[in-house]
Amino acid sequence: MLGPNLRGLYAFGSAVDGGLRPASDLDFLAVVDRSLDDGERLDLARALSAISGRRAGGRSLEVVVVVADRLRPWTYPPTADFLYGDWLREQLLATPGRPVANATLAIDLHQALSTGVVLLGEPLSAHLDPVPAGDLVRASMDGVDSLLDNLPGDTRNVLLTLARAWHTCVTGQLAPKDVAADWALPRLPIQLRAPLAHARHLYLTCTYADETWPNDVRDLAAPLAAYVARAIRAEAGQQPGRDGWGFPVSLGRTDTVVFEITAEDPAEIVPVVNGRSLIDLVADFEKARRWELAGDYSGLVPASFSFGDLTQYYLGRAARQWPGPGRAWLLGCDCGEVGCWPLDARIDVTDDLVLWQDFHQPHRAARDYRSFGPLVFDRSEYDRAVADAVAALGADRS
Repeated sequence: MLGPNLRGLYAFGSAVDGGLRPASDLDFLAVVDRSLDDGERLDLARALSAISGRRAGGRSLEVVVVVADRLRPWTYPPTADFLYGDWLREQLLATPGRPVANATLAIDLHQALSTGVVLLGEPLSAHLDPVPAGDLVRASMDGVDSLLDNLPGDTRNVLLTLARAWHTCVTGQLAPKDVAADWALPRLPIQLRAPLAHARHLYLTCTYADETWPNDVRDLAAPLAAYVARAIRAEAGQQPGRDGWGFPVSLGRTDTVVFEITAEDPAEIVPVVNGRSLIDLVADFEKARRWELAGDYSGLVPASFSFGDLTQYYLGRAARQWPGPGRAWLLGCDCGEVGCWPLDARIDVTDDLVLWQDFHQPHRAARDYRSFGPLVFDRSEYDRAVADAVAALGADRS
């Protein structure tokens, strides 16, 4: 379609760097010799709209066209000669677009240079010098306002992109969105973690059409976005480090956990988080919502139930994991029978972190605990705490 004007075509982004997720777009960069005319823009928009997205039975496409002699020497912000995305479909089919300076194009070009795959022509480095590290950070900062504007209609993507921008501003590196979320979570106030943890979970597991947001989690999206935006601006020295919702902007910390072994016979394992029993923390959460307390929580009793290897059980990875793979009962009933009144949670594990989130009371399935947490622990400290509990019990109950 672009004929001899096309100098090079490149695939980049999650499709080629191992991070393709259920809702990920397929990203392409085209390098041309001259700016497209109106007819070429309309033809390209029509062709792409016919094959892009759910209506075409596939993934959405995002295609950016750049003119070679506008890339070298490098200027910031770079200019996109043409940009197609499904959110622009109707606009592009009605009116040909125009070249526009686009700060976030610097991020796309950095990705394409770093991990892009050549589909046609010479390597991209033949047309483009490396994006300066300072401009990569600058592009992350300059995109904040437009992200905040799009928060109500694109909550998942906005929160994850803000987390990635924050990560880039602090580290100078560009990370996949889930990796950036893992980095950001322990740096957030505990009260604001739930929306980002939920967005990360949606990103890894479902399409936009299938996603759902509990109201109390979505309600925290705006203060979370404001917090991260202020943190990003604080990195640039643009304004004091306070988010406008009363949360000071700082690097924060991970939560602490100790698995306390009670003196009862048989002994119970009770998680103590940030110095407070998980029993008390969840009781306060339930009472604040005026939920009927049909049962009382207690610790797990290893002598009464085979949890397997506890060092694996508390990672959600035991050979027979209860109540299922990737989840764990953290509390049981005070009658000693864990299944009588359990509290379970999803356990996500990275090289550096362990997260407890998506808490659940199976006998009151309608209750929404997703704003309880997530709790984020340093992996090495967490593993040590579990090992200390196993030692205190006197044996590895595998």
